[in-house]
Amino acid sequence: AALLGASAVLTGGIGYLIADEDMLKGVAPPISDFRTWVRVNVGAMVKPYAEPTREALLPPWPLPGVPPGMPEPPTLVIDLEETLCCREWSRKHGWRYAKRPGFDAFLKELSKYYEIVLFSSQHMYVVAPFLESVMQRGMISHVLFRSDTKWRKGQCVKPLSLINRPKERLIAIDDEADALQDDLRHALIVPPYSEPDAQDRVLSDLLPF
Repeated sequence: AALLGASAVLTGGIGYLIADEDMLKGVAPPISDFRTWVRVNVGAMVKPYAEPTREALLPPWPLPGVPPGMPEPPTLVIDLEETLCCREWSRKHGWRYAKRPGFDAFLKELSKYYEIVLFSSQHMYVVAPFLESVMQRGMISHVLFRSDTKWRKGQCVKPLSLINRPKERLIAIDDEADALQDDLRHALIVPPYSEPDAQDRVLSDLLPF
C-alpha cells in the first residue's frame, strides 16, 4: 500500500517530490540519476513498514526486579501462531486463539530455565486479549509483535539478530523455516498447529528435549 501510494504521488506531483539540491537550482538530473533517486526515496518511504521499529528488541539484562548477580538464563524465542496455538472462528465468539495441547505445562516447565520470548506475527491489539491471562502467570518475560518483524517478499521474518541476547544461548521454535530464514542455526522447526486437535503431542514430546 505504501508503494502504491508513493507511485500515485510520483505520477501526480513529481515537482513536489524532487527536492534535492540540483532540482532546487533548476538543474534536471539525467534519467538514470532520477531512477536512482526514485528507488532510494521510495525505499525510504517503505522501510518503516518493512523493518522493525527498534534496533534492540529486548530490554537489557538484568531485568527490573531481578536480584543483583543473578546469572543471565538462556533465551527461548517461541512463535505464537500455529506453534503454540491456532486461530479459530465461531459465530458466537468470532476469532479466538485455541491453545495447542500441552501449552500451559510447556511454558510452566521451561520458564524455570529460560527467559521466554513469545513472537507473534500479528499486531499487538489482535493478540493482547489472549495473552492477558497468560502473562499474569509470570511464565513469559517478553512478547514481540508484527512491528518487530522484517517484511520480505510477502513473508514476516523474525530478526533474531536484533534480539540482544548471547546468540550461543538462544533457541527459536517456529513452524515456518522462512520466518527464521536470517538465522536458521538457532531454529527448531516443528509441525504446524493449524486447527484444534486434542491428539496433538508436539509440545509434550518436545518438552523432554
